[in-house]
Amino acid sequence: MTLPIYEQEGLNTGATILRPDMDWQMKALAAAPRTWRNTGFSAPPGGGRFGEGALDFSPGWFQRLRDVRLNQLLVRLGSNPFQNSQQLEDFLYVSASLRTDSAAEFLKATESVDVISNAITALVAPRQYDYGLAAIELIKKGQHLYDRHPILDSWISVWSGFAMILNRVTPIHRDLGGAPEDYDLLFSSGTHDTCNLDVPDLGATLLYRPGTAVAITGRVLQHGVKMWEGGERICQARFMKDAVHDRLGLPRPTWVNYEEYIALGSLEH
Repeated sequence: MTLPIYEQEGLNTGATILRPDMDWQMKALAAAPRTWRNTGFSAPPGGGRFGEGALDFSPGWFQRLRDVRLNQLLVRLGSNPFQNSQQLEDFLYVSASLRTDSAAEFLKATESVDVISNAITALVAPRQYDYGLAAIELIKKGQHLYDRHPILDSWISVWSGFAMILNRVTPIHRDLGGAPEDYDLLFSSGTHDTCNLDVPDLGATLLYRPGTAVAITGRVLQHGVKMWEGGERICQARFMKDAVHDRLGLPRPTWVNYEEYIALGSLEH
């Protein structure tokens, strides 16, 4: 799938809006021990147009998602030695990165990208779209949130959140926060000329130039970007959090199958 030029430039503009937040984050990470969170960045001299960094945005998620999954297992075992860890029944939180003026400006600048991403989701994974929409509606009502924030009124996406990743290589990985049946939706933007998305489990290498949109079952299939050439790279990665849907009492989607698409193609006009 390919994004129209207008939406590509919307993501580019959005990246410049977020640059002060990215710069602040990178300065904070510079003093931290080197991990995957603060490595792999390669901005041009002076930072280029977009700078570098990675930020997550969500209208409602757990503060420590890994602990949620651990505690679900411990509850089944009848013990919980980590009493201060996040519990599945705890409140959800609007992410700190979404509570800023720049985030509000970003959402306004990229509204059309949200509309397109919702349409792609409804076509590629109809049940995931339905459950994603139901989750966002429940979050906006506020009863599962620690506190409600006005930014929720500007959130029109059916996705649990997204990551903005600027000028960074992405190691081969799986996205463990989603359900196996869930797709992630990856948008490529920026100014680069050459880039590939590697999916080693399929033995596949996909062209990943600006304007590319890829839906991938990220928990099941390893994927990553080893390099790019010719400019600056932006990735917006949209995700749905399985634990958040569990907290909201929503089921997992069933696996998408080809019969659904055959049925769409046979509809009478």
